[in-house]
Amino acid sequence: KDRTEEEITAGANENPIGSGAYLYESHGADRMVWVRNDKWWATELLGLKPAPKRIVDLINASNNVSLGMVLKGELDLSNNFLPGVADLVNWGYVTTYYPEAPYMLSANTAFLFMNLTKKPMDDPTFRRAVSFAINVNQIVNVAYANLVTAKKNVSM
Repeated sequence: KDRTEEEITAGANENPIGSGAYLYESHGADRMVWVRNDKWWATELLGLKPAPKRIVDLINASNNVSLGMVLKGELDLSNNFLPGVADLVNWGYVTTYYPEAPYMLSANTAFLFMNLTKKPMDDPTFRRAVSFAINVNQIVNVAYANLVTAKKNVSM
């Protein structure tokens, strides 16, 4: 059916189409709810059937809120950065996808963009000096608690 731009951008998508293991069911200000798709193609073709009937994806205000919810048993699974995750693993409070650091691969990338049309960022020597001045290992080990992996500098 042809729809106007306004219908597409302002509409609620009342009848979404999906072919994955879970389909959208509902949402609220603090959550999205997904229900198992019992007609998922991989059930018949690959013999796969997800166990949970529903997945509730809670929207958390911060990593510390997520940490508190994990420790209280209010979350079964978290992809948030958990402060002190290495200690939590060592003390047996959480298990992680990977058995040792980094315990999970980050879902986003931390990076630095420079406006190469402005001084001094237009000078390759300056950019190289900035690259040497940034201690990537300290950022990985301290700021991200060894939760992420460092990547090589691609260009500065």
